[in-house]
Amino acid sequence: MGGWGVTKQGTWLRQAVRNASLAFFGEKAVHYGEGGSIDFVKALSGVYPHAQIPATGVPGLNFNARSAGESLNLDMARRLTMCPAHVVAAHARRRV
Repeated sequence: MGGWGVTKQGTWLRQAVRNASLAFFGEKAVHYGEGGSIDFVKALSGVYPHAQIPATGVPGLNFNARSAGESLNLDMARRLTMCPAHVVAAHARRRV
């Protein structure tokens, strides 16, 4: 099974992600890939090939995903939750 390759982001999406990151984290957004580790996103892109699908997560300091001592920084999770909401609102406001 092959991984998912991100599509080129439109200007509105790049700006919305940047603005959300600045608003809720005070820093520019960071982009990185993990080689198609999210099969669900690949399935979505197959159904909606022209959609721009930003995938997000909460790794950071003291984040122990999938380990015996798994933890999640709740402040980071709250702020991260606001970012997709900001992006969806930006999409709703844009003129096509």
